Amino acid sequence: MLPSWRCPARAGGIEAAAEYDALLPVFGRIFGAEHPQTLKLRSNRAQHLATLGRHIECEVECAAVIQIATRGQGANMSLITTVARSGLVYALNGQGRHEEALAEAERADEVRRGLPEEWRRTSTGAVELSMAAALLGLGRVAQARTLAVAAHDACVSLFGPNHYRTAEALAFLDSVDGV
Repeated sequence: MLPSWRCPARAGGIEAAAEYDALLPVFGRIFGAEHPQTLKLRSNRAQHLATLGRHIECEVECAAVIQIATRGQGANMSLITTVARSGLVYALNGQGRHEEALAEAERADEVRRGLPEEWRRTSTGAVELSMAAALLGLGRVAQARTLAVAAHDACVSLFGPNHYRTAEALAFLDSVDGV
């Protein structure tokens, strides 16, 4: 199961999953199965599945998105790969596979570092939080906290205090401090 800081209230969660499922064939028809918009939707859907505890489904979907996106070219596909790898981290953490999750987070960070600066900004804090989650799962609390503080500070600076990722980083820090 995902840590409580990563699990949103489930009210409406099943309905949201149904919406993603309904939109997927529409996006495929309009854009094509390997178009960046379709891959973004699939990645978002996969991450939502993880919040519902559907970790194996999330893992399979993220792996499929990564496979397609790595064949594509350009910063957009690299960003999709980064986001899907971060989603895969949560799927693996949810299954207790923390070593694999840390390796995926490191791969996501490597891909992200290759992105142009303006593309890296959109993923500010995301990779750090996924890496921190893997480290926390491995019992490396101090390292996890350090990354989460950096993620929180970066998110506050770039997105402001009311952004969802800023709130996610703060919730992560609260959970770490409670360990």
